[in-house]
Amino acid sequence: MSPKEIYYFLGKCLALEEAPLLKEEILNTIGKPSFSWEQFVQMGSGHLVLPALFVKLRDADLLTYLPKELVIHLKEIHSMNLDRNRHFLQQVHWLSALLQKEGIHPVLLKGAGALLDELYSDPAERVISDIDCLVSEEHFDSAVELLKAEGYNSPPFHPASLPMMHHYPSLYKPGEPAKIEIHRYPVGRRQLKYLDMENFNAQLFESENPHPSLILSGPYQILINMIHSQLKDKGQYYANIPLRRIYEFYRLSLRHDLSKLEIHHRPLKQVLNNYMTVGAKLFSPGIQFPVKKRLGTKLFMFRFELNKSSRLYASWSKTSRSVADLILTYLIIIFRALFHKEVRRYLRVRLTNPRWYRHHLRVIRKRFSE
Repeated sequence: MSPKEIYYFLGKCLALEEAPLLKEEILNTIGKPSFSWEQFVQMGSGHLVLPALFVKLRDADLLTYLPKELVIHLKEIHSMNLDRNRHFLQQVHWLSALLQKEGIHPVLLKGAGALLDELYSDPAERVISDIDCLVSEEHFDSAVELLKAEGYNSPPFHPASLPMMHHYPSLYKPGEPAKIEIHRYPVGRRQLKYLDMENFNAQLFESENPHPSLILSGPYQILINMIHSQLKDKGQYYANIPLRRIYEFYRLSLRHDLSKLEIHHRPLKQVLNNYMTVGAKLFSPGIQFPVKKRLGTKLFMFRFELNKSSRLYASWSKTSRSVADLILTYLIIIFRALFHKEVRRYLRVRLTNPRWYRHHLRVIRKRFSE
């Protein structure tokens, strides 16, 4: 099977809970000579959805149709992620208590917020790598210092880089399951224009746990999921959508009517329409997305599906767009340096530091080798 076929097949598996009639289609697919369980595992692992796939296949009584060795493997992954997420939640509760004791009210974003909001039917479905914790600008430095006092450390970085970051470099502590990222903004600086930050506090509510943490309202969780996936991580630019991100978008959409989502920026409406169109192909008939027929969406879907069906095109597209993206990023930084003192300082520190060149070269090599 092609990567495109496997990608959409995984989507059907993830929608089984809401669309049990997909069971027959899934059985027909796995019975085809071209179907490969190896491809299933490779893509599921690469997109960090193997625990979720196990849950859906288990609950639909489909595990008996899988190879026994694969069932054992998926059970182990699910069990490990369940244990890890339990420790992860303990770490989240500890963090909330630590900050609240000092008068800091953290907002838990992304995966942490989803677990606290009980978005998933099984707590092991979501694979989480770090805790994204938003605090107010006035408490940003204090929150970081509190964690450092508790034994957390971050990789070395120059202080001049900090004003350019939307979160502090990941703080880690040996023995703890997750790194902690203290955010000053819920999204990247360039994407803040898409959020109504003046009324941001109205989008917060308390989760139910021993140390109530603030989490975002459903509509804002949807917005931030889309902005991170499609703009911050450039899924829109590269016509590429990670299954873990869009599956979370799907779970949120089951709770909240997307037709009532308030978006006042026309470009963001196009991004949402593209995102929903992929979601509709992945998870139908689990949900009906309010998709609109648009030329921009047709062009996006053409690139998206070509990426999934042609390795040659995917390689050429990623390379050419990565080069263009790097050049544009450099030009934007240089342009901003003309008007902002902090950017000029950041640029000067970077360009006079030999270690930055070595680090940057490693990043570029990794970017083009993936």
